[in-house]
Amino acid sequence: MPLLADIARSEGYRSMSLVSVNGSRGFWERQGFSVRMDEWLSAKLASYGEDAVYMERSLT
Repeated sequence: MPLLADIARSEGYRSMSLVSVNGSRGFWERQGFSVRMDEWLSAKLASYGEDAVYMERSLT
């Protein structure tokens, strides 16, 4: 993750995002990602499974 974050920063990105599935939320939290969910996203991600969450990591 540090290398990917450095590359994204060098390309001008201010954040990275992902959808955590299959119980991987804790792993992604340890990589610096935080949950950013709302009702709209919950409905949109329902097809990924009950534990799917949208997560972001700031690069600034």
